[in-house]
Amino acid sequence: NHCAALKGNRVAVVGVGASAVDNAAEALEHGAAEVRHLIRRKEMPTVNKMMGIGSFGFSAGFADLSDAWRWRFMRYSFATQTPAPHGSTLRVSRHDNAFFHFGKAVTSTQEDGDAVRVGFADGTSYLTDFVILGTGFTIDPLSRVEFGPTASEIQLWEDVYAPPEGEESADLGRFPYLNPDFSFR
Repeated sequence: NHCAALKGNRVAVVGVGASAVDNAAEALEHGAAEVRHLIRRKEMPTVNKMMGIGSFGFSAGFADLSDAWRWRFMRYSFATQTPAPHGSTLRVSRHDNAFFHFGKAVTSTQEDGDAVRVGFADGTSYLTDFVILGTGFTIDPLSRVEFGPTASEIQLWEDVYAPPEGEESADLGRFPYLNPDFSFR
């Protein structure tokens, strides 16, 4: 059990999204001495503007939208900073040894004896025993070994759609361009 190794130790969690907050909660619930969220953002997002994206109406109607509207929705969902679920945040904040540090963009990590020194863009640093990265994900079908040689045949948004000026997004361009039933093309 990896969480058992965190007992009595200082833990730094980079990020404040859903997976980062859940990892912090697990560390705290398994006896970490302290958990510090190291967050690039200046403040915690509090409103999930994309909550409706998982509704049946949105899912059923999404395929009927034009490419321009689907792109806009996807781009908005990326640009909108979605908060971690309220219950997950409460799992962390109920602990006296949990801390949220905003405006702490991580720029480096370096071994320091048996610990890790985390450096920040503001010139400060923090010494910790463990670092957990909860910084998001990248969509790249070519990196998915389970797709095998088929990965290079998956059609991506960048293959079929050129967004208007000001709406570009390299990350979204690498998303698969799906059929109406959400299968790969």
